[in-house]
Amino acid sequence: MGKEIEKIALERNHTIAHVFSEDVPFLNATEIDADVAIEFTAPHLAVPHMEHCLNLNLPVIVGTTGWDDSFSSIERATKTHNGSILYASNFSLGVHLFFEMTKKFSRLMEAHDYKPSITEIHHTEKIDQPSGTAITTAEYIIQELKTLNKWELSNKHLLKI
Repeated sequence: MGKEIEKIALERNHTIAHVFSEDVPFLNATEIDADVAIEFTAPHLAVPHMEHCLNLNLPVIVGTTGWDDSFSSIERATKTHNGSILYASNFSLGVHLFFEMTKKFSRLMEAHDYKPSITEIHHTEKIDQPSGTAITTAEYIIQELKTLNKWELSNKHLLKI
């Protein structure tokens, strides 16, 4: 995803101040001359990267998923540093339209005895499972259907709500 963001940014004449990788680790950077960091790496790197951005007073856009267990600590660190983090489990406009339809369909299902489930298919290199998109979808269903209060992984369906 990071390579795609870089490609589009350059096509739109944006300047990319730095590109970090395994060979040039972000956590070694002590000063960053940039307006914003874009964090699309891996779940085990996202949290230390966000913390490092906060320490550098660098706003960060996060599209990496799979770090939900650390959400409250990142939220606290953001407040402590008076920092800025924009996170979305998916940045696709189509997916956000899907999220809105999910909310609407869930409200329509409330009057019936439906048992929703989510099954997803991803590319073979997908690191986190379930995906942030699937989790966000499940959370919207739970938010709208008051009879539901959690989701869980299942063999039959990726998410059983």
